[in-house]
Amino acid sequence: MKIFNSLKVAFAMYSKIPTGRTDWSEENLRYSMCFVPLVGFVIGIALISWHWIYVKLSFNDIFYGCTASLIPLVITGGIHMDGYIDVMDALSSYGEKEKKLEILKDPHVGAFAVIWAAAYMIAMAGIFSQAATEKEVVLISLGFVLSRAVACLLAMLSQNARKEGTLYTFTKSQAKRTVSTVLVLFIAGAGCACFMVDYVVGFLISCVFTVLIAWFCRMVRKNFGGMTGDMAGFLIQVSELFMAFTVVIGCRL
Repeated sequence: MKIFNSLKVAFAMYSKIPTGRTDWSEENLRYSMCFVPLVGFVIGIALISWHWIYVKLSFNDIFYGCTASLIPLVITGGIHMDGYIDVMDALSSYGEKEKKLEILKDPHVGAFAVIWAAAYMIAMAGIFSQAATEKEVVLISLGFVLSRAVACLLAMLSQNARKEGTLYTFTKSQAKRTVSTVLVLFIAGAGCACFMVDYVVGFLISCVFTVLIAWFCRMVRKNFGGMTGDMAGFLIQVSELFMAFTVVIGCRL
C-alpha cells in the first residue's frame, strides 16, 4: 500500500491524471520519485496512439505536429513548462544568483520567458510534423521517460538551491538509495530501448544527453548555486526538445 500511495503522489504532482485523494505524508513521499518516469511512459503511449490515428485518418502533417506537441502539456498540466518559463525568465535577467532565485519565485512572467516558450512550442510542433514514421515516434516517446529519470536522479544527487519548495520537500523525504537505483534502471532501460530501435540514433542520443547534462550542471552551479523544482522542469523540457530533434536528424542520416 505504501508503494501504491507513492505512485499516486507522483502522478498527482506531475500529471493531471486523476489519482484520487492521497495523504502527502513523509511515508507516502518516500518512493514517489521512482514513479515519475512512468508519467513519461503514459505520454509516450499517448503520442504513439495519436501517430496511429494520424496515419489511419491521413491527417495533415502540420495538424498532427501541432496537436502532438500539446499532448505532453495536457497530460502534465504544464508543470515542467512552468519551470522552463521561470528559468528562462531568470537567465534573461542577467542578475546575480539571489536575483535569479527571486525571479524563480515571482508569479509574474517576463517578455523573454513568453518569447522562449513560444519558440519552444513552435520548434516542438515542427519536429513532430517531421516525425512521420513509427520508429521516430517510438524513439521520441522514450525521451519522455529518459528525461524524467535523468532530471529526478540529478535532483536527488544535487545540492538544493534553497531549503524550501516542492523539490526540497520531495527529495528530503525520499529513500535515496532505493530511488536512485530505480531511476538508474529507468535510464538504462530507456537507453537500451533506443539502441534496440536504432543503434545509430541511440548513440547520438547518448552523446547529446551527455553534453546536455554537463552544460546543465555547469549552468545551475554558475547561475543558481543548486537545484530547484523549476530547474528540474527546465531540464525535462530541454531534454525532450533536443532528443526529439536528434531523433528526426538521426533517422535521416
